[in-house]
Amino acid sequence: MTVGWAIVPHAAAPWFTCALTIALGALVAADSGVPLPAVVGCTLLLGLSHGVENGAGLAQTQSGLMGLAGIACAIFVVVALVTGHVASLRAAWARLVVRVAGSWIAAIGLLMLGWSLRPPVG
Repeated sequence: MTVGWAIVPHAAAPWFTCALTIALGALVAADSGVPLPAVVGCTLLLGLSHGVENGAGLAQTQSGLMGLAGIACAIFVVVALVTGHVASLRAAWARLVVRVAGSWIAAIGLLMLGWSLRPPVG
């Protein structure tokens, strides 16, 4: 987010963020054995592209560095709590719930893609 906050023009293309969201959601929904470095790489790219876009939007609102730090800390806490809980799941029904959530994430990515490709109103 700091890069996007310092450089106001968008550096990440919206379709790239959408494609990574769809890919990660599909990987979770498929419950396939993907190598850990591939998942970590895709997750880092997704986080960086979202951060650049959000930081650029934050720079336009003049929220300052405290707003940036608060957003980053809140996201870290939520992601750490959710991933810690999901990593401890062993029951079959719980894995099914996580797979359904992955399909919802992929659907959100498709909605984001459609929203980013729509023509400007006006």
